[in-house]
Amino acid sequence: MKLIEKIERELDQDYAIVIDGPDYIAINEHESFNPASTIKLYILYAGLVAMETKKIHKDDTIEIKAKEIVPGAGVIQYLSARKYTLDDLLTLMIAYSDNTATNVMLDVLSIDYIQSIVESLGLKETFVRRKLYHMIPGVFNASSASDLNIILHHIYEGIGISKDLSDYGKEIMKKQQYKNIGAKLLTCARCKKIISDNTCTCGLYIGDVDPIMVPVYSKSGEITGHVHDACIIDIQGQPIYVTILTSRQKNNLETKEKLGKIGLMIYNHYKEVLC
Repeated sequence: MKLIEKIERELDQDYAIVIDGPDYIAINEHESFNPASTIKLYILYAGLVAMETKKIHKDDTIEIKAKEIVPGAGVIQYLSARKYTLDDLLTLMIAYSDNTATNVMLDVLSIDYIQSIVESLGLKETFVRRKLYHMIPGVFNASSASDLNIILHHIYEGIGISKDLSDYGKEIMKKQQYKNIGAKLLTCARCKKIISDNTCTCGLYIGDVDPIMVPVYSKSGEITGHVHDACIIDIQGQPIYVTILTSRQKNNLETKEKLGKIGLMIYNHYKEVLC
């Protein structure tokens, strides 16, 4: 059975897929979705471009006012600290999907600036329109699997930014705590094979060591009925760009589990192809 057929058997309805590696697989790649937190990848890239042009600097410090703190994902709302560097904010925005950090970066850069960067890349299906938890009737952010795939390429390959800033962006993405596609990509510390239970086939009990995660650079996103992930899986030095967007899902937890299975399918498929 072909890889795409296996993936489609896992997903129910209302999804878009782009898998970009040795070959290119796409389904509904130009369909518009509410991107949830995957919109933060465009903010990250715009921040890197702004650093490239010296518009902002990593060590610039921002004081967050109490009225700027919003609920949902993130840790700033639980911390006493109110001053953060832009480096802190970008890291919190991606690694912990912090909504307050995201909104502050939208103020620092401006929505118009971020959208201008999106348009300069020729992306016609992405619209950064509002902050998170700032409800405006009928106004939503939007994106597509195709556009997210392109922004992944720009960050990972350093298109429009220096290698140092590309490496910086990748390092931030590698820290993301909420992995969907990459959730099951853990390898045994002894034999380096993917582990599927607590005891590896080589006999090592995984509880005795720290398993090693396959390098994954990612940003997930989730709201009720939507579970997304946009990531780069490093398979023996070969980047595999994967974006999956979903909507109208009956159970987010079940969909996240499916995305983890799909990530494992993709890894096993391309590991065999690349060997």
